[in-house]
Amino acid sequence: MDAQIRTKEEQGDSLHSIDFHQLQIKNSQFNQKINERNTELLKLKMSTGKTVQVLNKKKREMNALLAESKALKQDIQDRYG
Repeated sequence: MDAQIRTKEEQGDSLHSIDFHQLQIKNSQFNQKINERNTELLKLKMSTGKTVQVLNKKKREMNALLAESKALKQDIQDRYG
C-alpha cells in the first residue's frame, strides 16, 4: 500500500476519497486479523501455562518416586546384601 501511495504521488495523482476509503477498509480488515491472532495467541499461552504446570507436578511426583525407589533398593541391599 505504501508503494502504491508513493507511486501515485510520484505520478502527480492525489489520493481521492475512494482510495482513502479503500485504505480504511483494508486497515480495518488488518486490525481485525491482528485482534483474532492476538486472541488465539492468548489462548495458546494459557494452554502452554497449564501444560507447564502439569509437567512440573509430574516431575515432582517422579522425583519422589525415584527417591522412594532408591531408598527401597538401599533397604534391600542392607537386608540381603
